[in-house]
Amino acid sequence: MATFILPILIAFSVAAADAEVHYECMEKAPHRVVATVGITLCTAHPTEVGGITVEGALITTIQKGGVADREGLRPGDVTYKISDEPIKTAEVAAERLKGLRVEGDTVVNFFRNGRPYVVHLRRR
Repeated sequence: MATFILPILIAFSVAAADAEVHYECMEKAPHRVVATVGITLCTAHPTEVGGITVEGALITTIQKGGVADREGLRPGDVTYKISDEPIKTAEVAAERLKGLRVEGDTVVNFFRNGRPYVVHLRRR
């Protein structure tokens, strides 16, 4: 009969790394609707995560079936770069995303729970 030992400590360290980070809108920040992508944005309150200050546009709502929804963006994500240009406000993010085209991808860098991600958006 064989005895197996499972590395339980690995599971705990992975769970600790996935701690949830909550981003908020700046006080009195106007919300911007970007119909071409199917999202609503506000300017995110700068939040420190692991020694990095996260700034950008916070996604507050996602339209079901829209471009952002299809590509996996979610409410709570903070966009910080669009097409290699830094994003500090919802106004700038909205202007850049309004130009989303059918023939090319728009690269969006964002944070989710303190981790950076990249998504390619394209209108269909």
